[in-house]
Amino acid sequence: MTKETPIRNFYGKTLGYIRTDEKGNKTVFDFYKRILGYYDAKRDVTMDFYKRDIARGDATGMLIKDE
Repeated sequence: MTKETPIRNFYGKTLGYIRTDEKGNKTVFDFYKRILGYYDAKRDVTMDFYKRDIARGDATGMLIKDE
């Protein structure tokens, strides 16, 4: 079962979404549902849009920017 969590700033504005699947893998989207990056739970690595490793561990929150 897939779960989608909205990410909001202090004022309640939705900045993006994180979709988590049953295996713990995550996909990060911006406000317009464009993919920003991924988290691979098996490898414990966060990747950018081009699937390049950018961090060890779950750093999906870093991909969403408040602009």
